[in-house]
Amino acid sequence: DAVIFLLALDEMMTHIINQYRGVVKQFDPAQPSAIVENLLEAAVCTNMAIQQVQQLEMDLQQQYKHLTTPYRLLSIVVMPEITKHISKIVREHGNSKPNLEQDATTFLGDCIESHMRNSSDPSNQRETIAKDFCEKFQVNTNGALEIQNICSNFYKIILLEVPVGAEKTSRMRMPQSLETLPSAHSWLSGMPSIGGDRAIHHTLRLLQAFGSIISATPKDRNILPRRGFFGQSPWRPGHSSKTHDLDELFMADILPEWFLMCRKGILGNMKLPRENELCPLFVLFRQYVERPDAPVTWAFTFAMHAMLTGILETD
Repeated sequence: DAVIFLLALDEMMTHIINQYRGVVKQFDPAQPSAIVENLLEAAVCTNMAIQQVQQLEMDLQQQYKHLTTPYRLLSIVVMPEITKHISKIVREHGNSKPNLEQDATTFLGDCIESHMRNSSDPSNQRETIAKDFCEKFQVNTNGALEIQNICSNFYKIILLEVPVGAEKTSRMRMPQSLETLPSAHSWLSGMPSIGGDRAIHHTLRLLQAFGSIISATPKDRNILPRRGFFGQSPWRPGHSSKTHDLDELFMADILPEWFLMCRKGILGNMKLPRENELCPLFVLFRQYVERPDAPVTWAFTFAMHAMLTGILETD
């Protein structure tokens, strides 16, 4: 079911991609205003997809109570062997309990989350997550050391899979030849609209990191972006071929400006009738600003990724 869920996201994102490609294909420089109707059609398609993802996410979490975050679902799909290894360690060195593999999945998903969060994030459990897991299952010293080593390796796993900012340079300097260095954004490589060069979990990491910044920003302050950290500044149209080429635009311009609209502008001060249907992206963004310390949801990640996809296709 986890794979089916992701395949559904990939299919819906493919429809969104095709909508925006249609906008570009039908654009007539002689009648530039005609693009508005096509853009509205693409927006309607995107809104419908966001609502479908919201429903799919709720249904999945009702059926599988432990899959409450995107990170836990990703751990099922991309780390089944590590899940089995963690379970084996517990059986050999601790007190096994019912639903052990579910607990191992939860643990690995939370490891992914802790290493996608900023290290300064107060909600980051990176320092205690392995210890808490071992105490729960009464894992002995040898087993606890193995589990701690697995947990510690997640820094490298995330650096290799979803590098952001200066990490992209650090990744290339790792003591491995370029031939043996794993490709970035490989987790969902079989899903071309949300994996590879369009990796949705890259957007997930950026959103979780920006949530940490929101949490640390006093109510009376604005967020001052660190320009140039995520890419060339200012971002230049016409030079992007991957969604993560938009990192600088996303983190230095879009998110800070939308945050400002939520804190001091129209997004935070006004609610519309049927806004969940008319503008689900903004509703989800408002919820994100209200609870920036919470794990980012699939629906919000999909919504923001769809927005970036629209920019990429029409750039």
